[in-house]
Amino acid sequence: MKKILLIASLISVSLINGQLLMNRNYNSLTIGNIGSNIAGGTTGQGAMFTEFANGAVPTTSNNAAASNGQIVANDAAHTNVLQFVGPNGDKGTRYVWEDGLPTLWSTRISANNIIELEIELYTGAGGGSSKNQVGISLYGNAYSIIPVGFTFNPNTLVFSGQAYYATDINMASTYGVYNISLGSQAVPNFTLPPNTWVKIGISYNTATRVIKWKTSNGLNAGFTGVKQATFDPMGVNPPVFADISPLEIDYFLVSGSVAAVTGPPAVAAIPNTAAASILFDNLVVRASATDTLLELPNIVASNKFSISPNPTSDFVNISSADNIGLNAVSVADINGRIIKELVYKNVTDVQVNISDLAAGMYIMSIKSDQGTATKKIVKN
Repeated sequence: MKKILLIASLISVSLINGQLLMNRNYNSLTIGNIGSNIAGGTTGQGAMFTEFANGAVPTTSNNAAASNGQIVANDAAHTNVLQFVGPNGDKGTRYVWEDGLPTLWSTRISANNIIELEIELYTGAGGGSSKNQVGISLYGNAYSIIPVGFTFNPNTLVFSGQAYYATDINMASTYGVYNISLGSQAVPNFTLPPNTWVKIGISYNTATRVIKWKTSNGLNAGFTGVKQATFDPMGVNPPVFADISPLEIDYFLVSGSVAAVTGPPAVAAIPNTAAASILFDNLVVRASATDTLLELPNIVASNKFSISPNPTSDFVNISSADNIGLNAVSVADINGRIIKELVYKNVTDVQVNISDLAAGMYIMSIKSDQGTATKKIVKN
């Protein structure tokens, strides 16, 4: 099985509410093909690998080409975006990725066990004859394990989840990557609106295995997955369970032919005969200690608060401008670990005692009724 996409900026930035691992838009890239090598051997623009195939013979797909993955111009809000074109027949795949996720994950603050992905997807008009399926998968430990991901059908506009799961944790045959319906019991399929840029968030907690899917049009769903299980083929020893760590993030686009179903009622196989086109933009990946999908706090300008004295050996006085009410103050070390947190109720002036802290630089997060601001402070 082939890798798929990891679109990553090789940076790691510590934040109070999470740790930014990747932040990618495509405005600095050149309009045109991502790359020329569609066998996944060399990188193209943005250090991205492309692997486009028509599928094993016999196959009716014949359109695999470098033009299946392009940087294209879009509207004023998005500027340049990623465009993918799928297979035009009954087999075939499109994979795009970038190496480096395990290294980025290893730099995270130890408490940040949740990997969060956010992406914008343009849904298109829907309809048409293509059965292509598009989405993003997070691989973990191996390319046979997808702890979280999503799929989108450009024809029906149905949005579904992917998750590594087991219907029976004691049986090896039940472990696998499942497609998860994210609708309600009354309406089992969750659909995205046509001709709309939708923001999508997915996350996986590597400690608790909690999986979440969110969208900007109202979806908020989740459940708990399973650990990776290795079973003794002879059935003598008990299974060995292992935590799942992020391996790679991939964009994918697959043929989507509908397989035959044995009855009753029997359903004939319906092969795909047309390619779909899809747009992506603004990929963000974070390591976080709490759920922040699509809910990052409002940021208040730091000049709304004055801090004195700074540097200091004992007390820091915080005063707010414009009568902004303070609700909490937290102090974190340079690695992002919160070491002091104080709660208030809509006050405008507070004094924080930091005499018990070691000398050095700290980040102070000031939470108010209008959002959050951060300040650097120095303890003598």
